[in-house]
Amino acid sequence: MYKACIFDLDGTLADTVESIANVANQILERFGAPAQPVEDYKYHAGDGGNVLMERCMKAAGADMSRLEEGQRLYREIFARDPLYKVTVFDGMKETLKELKQRGVKLAVLSNKPHEATYLAVTGLFGSDTFEVIQGLEVGMKKKPDPSGAWKIAKKLQVEPSECMYVGDTNTDMKTGKAAGMYTIGVLWGFRERKELEEAFKDLADYVKQPRKMWNLFGDMARALFKFGRHFMVALKAGMDSLDSFMGAKNFETHMAEIANKNGILPPISDEDFEDTMYQLPREDIEK
Repeated sequence: MYKACIFDLDGTLADTVESIANVANQILERFGAPAQPVEDYKYHAGDGGNVLMERCMKAAGADMSRLEEGQRLYREIFARDPLYKVTVFDGMKETLKELKQRGVKLAVLSNKPHEATYLAVTGLFGSDTFEVIQGLEVGMKKKPDPSGAWKIAKKLQVEPSECMYVGDTNTDMKTGKAAGMYTIGVLWGFRERKELEEAFKDLADYVKQPRKMWNLFGDMARALFKFGRHFMVALKAGMDSLDSFMGAKNFETHMAEIANKNGILPPISDEDFEDTMYQLPREDIEK
């Protein structure tokens, strides 16, 4: 089961588009170029500040000979107030709390400069929510290179296959895929579902709201129980006495105990099994 979850920052944990647009437009106006619409920055963002400035300066028809200056100014101005008009997406704090209560280790990986990433994340979520906060540092390869995700997995002492990676852009989908992590595309962020699908055709899951992430754990649990039921039905068909092997209820209770240890379900007893919310309809057992 998944022991860790790595989140992108911009467009995944928080709505930062106004903050990004504010800084970039200040620079464009300083260069004598027109400010760009806030919504356009949903597409300029995602690949780091340097790429963002290149994209918005081209869109604004700015003097590209000043690109390096613009990139430097972006880092400097952004670092002064990384929380300007930044809001946490509705339901995200509750989702993170639920994941932590289940023992899931949490981390952030962003292409935003490291200092700004750290200040933004701790300012929004406090210093004890995420075990690792990683922004882009000098000499570090940016996403979609998987090295950042692997570095975090190593710090968390988990295998990449034990990690979920959550993001909202094609860059994030490519990152999760390259890292060998269970990749989840969110639809409340900066990009559309079509872009995510094109980046990762075998994407594991999409979620429309932060709270819906928790449903993924319920779906995994239900699949686990359904496997157990069908397995026992198959055994029953080929044995004179099911009791000579093990009771279906005991088998499923054992599976529930395993699921609970891995943070999927609350504890469950033999007596409560028939009443659990994960009980499948009886007709499913007979199929």
